[in-house]
Amino acid sequence: MTASVEANVRQANLIAVLSDVDPYGRATRISYGVLNLTHRESHAKPKRIPKGPIRVHIRLNACGQRIARGHRLRLALSNAYWPVVWPSQKRASLRLANTKLDLPVWLGDPVPDSFQKPEGAKPLEREILKKSAYLRTRTIDLVTGEEKIGIYNSEGHQRHLHTGIEIRSSGHEMYSIHPDDPNTASGNARWEKHYKRGGWTADLECFVLMRARKSSWLVFATLEARDQAGFSFKKEWSEEIKRKLV
Repeated sequence: MTASVEANVRQANLIAVLSDVDPYGRATRISYGVLNLTHRESHAKPKRIPKGPIRVHIRLNACGQRIARGHRLRLALSNAYWPVVWPSQKRASLRLANTKLDLPVWLGDPVPDSFQKPEGAKPLEREILKKSAYLRTRTIDLVTGEEKIGIYNSEGHQRHLHTGIEIRSSGHEMYSIHPDDPNTASGNARWEKHYKRGGWTADLECFVLMRARKSSWLVFATLEARDQAGFSFKKEWSEEIKRKLV
């Protein structure tokens, strides 16, 4: 995708999301691409966005998709895609012109004989002790205006039959932001993993917290490991990372 872009700030993001829209208006995301506009010429040597329009190119993630008859393609352009993309330092306003989307189209040519059938290892034999689960929520505080996105992802509890080892894991993620202030962005993730075989057990727990500031990112993390004998190893660390046009 190419476009002419004019920004009111010297650092901003541009996100392109391509979706398949059915006749009832329901959209399914096909692919997306992200460009920090200060990286328009080079990721190694970013440059501030100049005043006036600039021509940029965004490459969407590669994929293959069959579009059904009667469906439409929708290209959505924005300067934010929270929480996939963390926000710019300042609220950005973009003016777009001469936008063009180029898509490769397969016309049904015969598949070359040189393509071989895919190969893969035989799936592990396992016993499912608890099914996996996934939950995603979005809440808005009607007093403060703060928005939160919560994600719970559990891989369930299973036993590998060839080794007898049991594995259980789950994760909780929470992201919050105020729409009027990009520097209120905050996200944290906690993952727990449990391993067991016979009288041996191992438990791992990690936690990461990240907060946005105008000039830096603040990161705090912990890692803790325990075994069946009660031995525990724990490490904590924090870091402040300068944003440098991010």
